[in-house]
Amino acid sequence: MRSLFHLLVLPVALLPALAAAATELGVEVTKPVDCIRKSKNGDRLAMNYKGTLEDSGKQFDSSYDRGRPFTFKLGASQVIKGWDQGLTDMCPGEGRKLTIPPGLAYGNEDNGPIPAGSTLIFEVELVEIVGVKPEPKPSPAAPIETPMPTPALEEPAPSHVVVEPATNALPVGEPTGSTIAQSSPLDAQKVDGECNLLGDFALLVQGALGLLAVSSLAVKRWREHPRRPVKIWFFDASKQVFGSVLLHLANILMSMLSSGKFDVASSTNATPQLAAIDEDQPNPCSFYLLNLAIDTTIGIPILVLLLKILYRGALLTPLANPPESIRSGNYGHPPRATWWLKQSVIYFCGLLLMKLCVLAIFAFLPWIAWVGDWALRWTEGNTAVQITFVMFIFPLIMNALQYWIIDNFIKDPEHGGEGGYEGVGDMDDEESDDEWLERQQRRREQGIDGDDEDEDVEAVASKPLKEANPTPVPSRSNDYDPETDGTGSNKK
Repeated sequence: MRSLFHLLVLPVALLPALAAAATELGVEVTKPVDCIRKSKNGDRLAMNYKGTLEDSGKQFDSSYDRGRPFTFKLGASQVIKGWDQGLTDMCPGEGRKLTIPPGLAYGNEDNGPIPAGSTLIFEVELVEIVGVKPEPKPSPAAPIETPMPTPALEEPAPSHVVVEPATNALPVGEPTGSTIAQSSPLDAQKVDGECNLLGDFALLVQGALGLLAVSSLAVKRWREHPRRPVKIWFFDASKQVFGSVLLHLANILMSMLSSGKFDVASSTNATPQLAAIDEDQPNPCSFYLLNLAIDTTIGIPILVLLLKILYRGALLTPLANPPESIRSGNYGHPPRATWWLKQSVIYFCGLLLMKLCVLAIFAFLPWIAWVGDWALRWTEGNTAVQITFVMFIFPLIMNALQYWIIDNFIKDPEHGGEGGYEGVGDMDDEESDDEWLERQQRRREQGIDGDDEDEDVEAVASKPLKEANPTPVPSRSNDYDPETDGTGSNKK
């Protein structure tokens, strides 16, 4: 009976110990470093880390993949409790392995790739204490070897003392196995298949995209009847080309800022938690895909409306001198670069305002960013395929349609009108655009207007035609009688 009582009491007595172990933080020093000024609450630390799940060993976050350390304020609840408690009294260059139970991590709630109730393993290394000058490291190593000359009876004790600092000094020059595992993602940042918006391959793809996009405008001019002169078409097309470059840079900047992949000083203030901060952020390619999709769909009517508003407002400013100089597509005779510059300023302002409207959509609908991740899930792990689709195939189709539609709005609709231009028809294909413009200028200097000439042609066409030498037509007083007239003719 007494033994049964002991068996029942033993599990109950172990419950507090098990509960304490479940909430206890494990700290193991993997790379010891000696220093005088150690980390404390209130310091701003720059850390390199790699986070894995204890159950499966799956990596869920790593600063090495991003190529820059994570910066935060220690003890300010900007990170999980396990970090605030386990990263105190650290020296720059020191490495630790933190075993963080759920109570000091995310508890019983899912957080991105981290399941509920997970124990987290972090391999961390303190890069620097921001604002604290690094200390010289060789000085503490010299006095350690001085205790070596000791009496023969006490040789075992000093031998341990000598061996221990030697093992401590080795990791400083040679990283341990965990440190090597941490440094490998830094050397191969693109292994995870993350979209790199500013890589060499991305720039090559974007350059080829620009050439093909301009060719779509050339095809549109070739199909026009009448065709615009090359200079007029060049001015119209260049506005879209330069505007697309400006919009492209805005898309990249917006994508990197929105997805947290751009190194800004306030990045840590916007991230109150640590684990799954960057892993939980959408891919920059997803933002770029959505930016482009919105720009080329609902962005077109927004841009047209903004251009009309800006044109009305520009008429009230000294920019409209003369007023026809800011009418889109009208560059004068001969075409003036100053008029093109005025219209380009209005067009670029419209593009930037349209981009602000798109940014507002992302701000008010933050969940829309995950639609891009869902659309790009089939490209995960293959950076070249992902960038080719996001920055070449999809933009080529959408930009071609966008250029085609917007070109109808920015070109001059008043062909041949006052201050406008006349199309180059099929009859004038052999005449160069310079000769055509010079001929039109000479006609206007001589007072001959193309519209007046057309009116004269229409007036002549409306009058009845007359013969050059008209002859009178004999008129008969009586109708033809076949009996009398035929008989008379037979008698003759």
